[in-house]
Amino acid sequence: SCNPVIALSHTPSPKPAHPSCNKLATTGSSYCGLLERHHNHSTNIQHLLDCLRKEGIEARLVKRGDYSEETVRWADAIVSAGGDGTMLLTASKVFGRHKPVIGVNTDP
Repeated sequence: SCNPVIALSHTPSPKPAHPSCNKLATTGSSYCGLLERHHNHSTNIQHLLDCLRKEGIEARLVKRGDYSEETVRWADAIVSAGGDGTMLLTASKVFGRHKPVIGVNTDP
């Protein structure tokens, strides 16, 4: 049997557009662009989980707010799915050299 893995996700679900979203445009961002990036991230996370499970690997999706040292102890390896900030958060809770941390950029 394969060892369990945690796939840590960083992107919260997008909220409906708010009138102040126009402020995003002044910073060079757009709600539609953010929504598209969220969709790409979510699709890639699901693909990653599907691939791991197809290989018989027990995988648990853990959202940023639920990620703890306890969830790290449960896993034999950690997959950080997101970007640089997610990887830094993921690594910050892994103590010791014997638990691999694998980074996957979900919105390259």
